[in-house]
Amino acid sequence: MEIIITLSNNINKKIWDKSIDSSYNGNVFFTSWYLDIITGGKWLGISDSNLNWLIPIPAHRLLLNFKLKTPGYWPYTSFIYKNPIPLNLNWEEIIYKTPKIRKLLTNNKLYFKFFPSKTIIKQSEKINFELDLPYGLDLLRNHDKYQSYLKKTFSAALYANTQIPARGLIQFISENHPPDKARILNQIVYAATSRGRLVSIGIYNRASRLVALTIGIIFRNRLNIIAHITKKALIELEPEFYRFLTLKKICESYHNMNLTLEMPQYLDFFEDLPFASITKAVHLFRVTVPG
Repeated sequence: MEIIITLSNNINKKIWDKSIDSSYNGNVFFTSWYLDIITGGKWLGISDSNLNWLIPIPAHRLLLNFKLKTPGYWPYTSFIYKNPIPLNLNWEEIIYKTPKIRKLLTNNKLYFKFFPSKTIIKQSEKINFELDLPYGLDLLRNHDKYQSYLKKTFSAALYANTQIPARGLIQFISENHPPDKARILNQIVYAATSRGRLVSIGIYNRASRLVALTIGIIFRNRLNIIAHITKKALIELEPEFYRFLTLKKICESYHNMNLTLEMPQYLDFFEDLPFASITKAVHLFRVTVPG
């Protein structure tokens, strides 16, 4: 089987995205448009010649080597495959006998969600939180902390809304996020909006001022949360109460849809928030090749 490393500017983006969309475990993080934005076009794909399987890597060529840099708004990569996994795939041979691929895949900055090899060592160091939204609202309401959080946010006259004008999104991000991150996030917002995939949840105070904003993207059967931003000057309660209202609004708005909510670890969304217990912890791991 021929194994190919292809720089992004040589990849047929339409074919790549079609492969991601039709794969068993495709995700928005692996689409060409998303990778182009967060890496500035500096990424590559490892695949077979027919794209039966592929792995996106945020790296670019530097002289005779590849330089890898994990970008923001990107929690992990994965072995992405058609269903079922190709039976003729010998990952051990690929890893052990292809030095460039081995070096890329075993980089300590790269985290995987799935990898099919049986001989590699998986070092779990990060956790993503996932929640099946058809059950999310009942699980949240039955949590023993639900009523106390609800009363606290009600007393502060906080409320959530999903109908946020695009201009308001861009302005809030630009005013309350570091400039470099704001520029990239605003590009993601524009691109996801043009594709009809953007989700935005705003938390407002008693003066109807937007004080917290969460950005997500729906891709196939997943709602991936990308960013959570607060306007610190207007925050009256502890940050976890704004995240509680965000989670509550997501569960209310999408409980009739067959979606899985994914909260990446880099957001620290459940820090000091007791509702992580209603989610499923998905371990992300780095790859080490023994011997």
